[in-house]
Amino acid sequence: MRRLALCMIASAIMLAGCGPDIGQMMASTHGRHIDTVIAEWGPPSSIVEMPPDRIMTWQAVRHMEFAPATFTTGATQPGILQNGVVTTYTPPVASNYVVTRTFWVNSQGIIFKTAWRGQ
Repeated sequence: MRRLALCMIASAIMLAGCGPDIGQMMASTHGRHIDTVIAEWGPPSSIVEMPPDRIMTWQAVRHMEFAPATFTTGATQPGILQNGVVTTYTPPVASNYVVTRTFWVNSQGIIFKTAWRGQ
């Protein structure tokens, strides 16, 4: 439980300072032609035809790793063994997650709605 809490805190800290806001980036595509997104990201992972519109989705698997850590609690002095001192080792943690970017495109190829999940 403690390891999970530490991982969640580390994830939040890492993601808070990562690059431009994804919501702003997605919103900036509204009114643009889908070809600009395809030129930048390549072909979509899936296309759903919903005449007269299309829903185009890009997905990618990302990998995140957290280094091992050691935490010591209690009073310590170098070279002196004391009661009540506890050292806890947290092994390395690796995780894969999927990021999704979805664009709703009208019959002229213009983006009118977007959605995203994952950084």
